[in-house]
Amino acid sequence: MPIVPVMQVLVSTGLARSTAATTGYIFYAVGEPKMDTKLQIVRLFLLLALIYPFSIKWRIVGVSTVVYNGPHNSDIMLRYR
Repeated sequence: MPIVPVMQVLVSTGLARSTAATTGYIFYAVGEPKMDTKLQIVRLFLLLALIYPFSIKWRIVGVSTVVYNGPHNSDIMLRYR
């Protein structure tokens, strides 16, 4: 069943998003909404740059991996801010 690896990656994405979803509100609360905007722009450019090469090489599993890494990249940037 080819859908199983994709679903495993996307379930992990859901877990990552649930923890990362509150970070935008935290930035708004401390008066730094620009930081959330910057992180979203970085996520967009990473997604745009990586989605096509990953889709060619690994097909749908590659696309789901790129989508999965978006929230993780934002979390990493937040930790080293």
